[in-house]
Amino acid sequence: MIAGSDMAKGLASSLMEMASVSLIRASNARRVGSAKAAKVRSSAEGE
Repeated sequence: MIAGSDMAKGLASSLMEMASVSLIRASNARRVGSAKAAKVRSSAEGE
């Protein structure tokens, strides 16, 4: 029973870690994507 609860704790903490990493990646991707979009928009206006 104790081993099972330890496994559950480990699983929960790794899930939390994965979730936070994916959140950070998503926000970084959004930042990069919006920067690219702004560049594309400005270059399209320049033509």
